[in-house]
Amino acid sequence: MGRSNHESSTPRLGNVLAELAGPALIVAAAMVGMRHFAFGDRTTSQDVVRYWLPMFDFLGKSLRSGHIPAWNPFVLSGTPFAADPQSGWMYLPAMALFVLLRADVAVRWIVVIQPIIAGLGVYAFLRSEGTSRQAATVGGLVLAVPLAFSRVAVTLRFPGAVAWTAVTLACCSRLFRARVWPKRLVWIVVAALAWGQIAAAHLTIGLLMGSAAVVAFSVAKVTANVRAREWSRNDAFFVILLLLAALPLVNLACLLPRLALSGRTSLGLGYGELRRLSIELGANPPRYPGPAARALWPLNFAVTPGWYLGAAALLWSLSGFWSRRYRGLTVAVAHSGSSATSPRSARSRGTYRAAYRTFP
Repeated sequence: MGRSNHESSTPRLGNVLAELAGPALIVAAAMVGMRHFAFGDRTTSQDVVRYWLPMFDFLGKSLRSGHIPAWNPFVLSGTPFAADPQSGWMYLPAMALFVLLRADVAVRWIVVIQPIIAGLGVYAFLRSEGTSRQAATVGGLVLAVPLAFSRVAVTLRFPGAVAWTAVTLACCSRLFRARVWPKRLVWIVVAALAWGQIAAAHLTIGLLMGSAAVVAFSVAKVTANVRAREWSRNDAFFVILLLLAALPLVNLACLLPRLALSGRTSLGLGYGELRRLSIELGANPPRYPGPAARALWPLNFAVTPGWYLGAAALLWSLSGFWSRRYRGLTVAVAHSGSSATSPRSARSRGTYRAAYRTFP
């Protein structure tokens, strides 16, 4: 006799609940760290209140009135707005929250949701790569909890870039696992949209770091697919070609205004030229962290909110080298992470060193 409908639906419901348990734990853990922002009246840092809040509020009011905020008449007697890399234009969390909620509530919840997006992105990435629910949950917690419990959460740009890098990796993983072209085309577009959110969150350093992680992962996966004869060389060539074409084309609304303005800003000069000019004009050049800071920076995430989490994170991060199945993925991720510890990239991270202190 066949099983009844109730008997057949019970395992299916159990599988759904088991799959949701990991994401629910990640959300709950991040909410514990963000509880004062989500349910209290903590107004975040002074930078957020004085800079980000009025800018995002103007963005939300403009969108609610049906206008594209190309120009902000309230700053410097008028200044380009959508072309400003920090305006929030085309950054979906900022646009959605400041349209739907009051500004004082929205600015707290944008701090709350970015660690959650980061954790869920890692969970989706690891599940797509075939890891167990338990392993994917641990991976999501290792990223979401340090973000949620540290002051870096209120910098807005950096956690946004980290969060959407995780989502982009998850989308790319689904792309490289797709076996038919209709699915590949869908995931190319979705991955390009997620990459565009990295650009909207942090156009300079965040986008460079996120793109480096995506490139390292893509090279590893395409090489593995071709060697395993799951993809032909033609498949690999056309997927990469279409992905590279989609990244700018899908995100023209985000990239074009910023690129048009970049030549008129200090960003167009580059950090090296700005440093040279500051020395030439007699100003105090920015002080970059020394060798000790460069050596310790990778550990900052791992020791927040405490060594008990850091020791576990560092121990588990080495386990991938012992798995033949995940060794290539581990090497790719380790390589992209090591590039963030170079002396050149360390110069841009001095701003964030103090941000890794946990909230009181």
